[in-house]
Formats: sequence, structure tokens, C-alpha cells
Amino acid sequence: MNPINEKRVAYFYEAVMLGTIRAAADKLNVAPSAVSRQISMLEEELGCVLIERHRKGVATTDAGDIVLRYYRESISNQEACLTSLESLHGLQSGHIK
Repeated sequence: MNPINEKRVAYFYEAVMLGTIRAAADKLNVAPSAVSRQISMLEEELGCVLIERHRKGVATTDAGDIVLRYYRESISNQEACLTSLESLHGLQSGHIK
């Protein structure tokens, strides 16, 4: 299986969180077709359908829910890592009297 393309997952995440491909495109400052294409490519790479496209927006499939959980955990882990590094940096640059 291929590694997960983080950019494509971010586009997928925005579409799901905002409810529509168009809203995600507006937020990401790209064309709606670009968002749709990135999501389609992600689905192809992962070998599963992540969203159901409806006239009123998008809804996640069970596979889409798994990818959303992965993305949220990745962001949370990244934030925790950066916070820990900042704390460590603070310890290294502090002064002891």
C-alpha cells in the first residue's frame, strides 16, 4: 500500500468539515475541481470510497471515518510533539541560579 498523501487528506478533511467541496475549495483558495480531484486520487490510492457526494454536500463512509480519525490523531500528535519540543527548548535555554 502507498503512503498516505497528507495534502490529499487535508483536502478531504476540509470538504468533510465544511460539508461541501465548494466550501473546502473556497477555504483552500483552489478550484472545486482541484479538491474533488485530490479526494478522488486519495480514494484511488487507498482503494476505498471515502465520501458520498450528494447534491447538498458530502458525507463520509466508514472508510472515510477511519481516515478522518487518522488525520485528527496526526494533527494532535504533531501539536503534542511541537509543544514538547518547545518545553525542551525552554529547559535548555533557561538559567539556574
